[in-house]
Amino acid sequence: MNHDEAVRLAVYRGYVSDGRPPSIEVMAVQLALSADAVRDALHSLQLARHVVLRDDEIIMAHPFASIPLGFSVMGRDTLWWGGCAWDSFAIPQLCPDDP
Repeated sequence: MNHDEAVRLAVYRGYVSDGRPPSIEVMAVQLALSADAVRDALHSLQLARHVVLRDDEIIMAHPFASIPLGFSVMGRDTLWWGGCAWDSFAIPQLCPDDP
């Protein structure tokens, strides 16, 4: 698995587990990569439209958003934000263990 795919999966795992993406530093430790390698992978993922970044912070990885955009899904303990109504339908499909 290349760095881009490993970082993309780490982003999604973070969103699923606690409603927000992991930081670059956390992903670097989790994936045994340098922070620069994670940052480079995130920029590559942004160019491919897999994530949206603002100042190297992950704002979106469809269907998840880390900022309130008006569409949300509430799990047992986690509130997830989505970018549109369709995202509100997709999020529960990606979080099947959380009612």
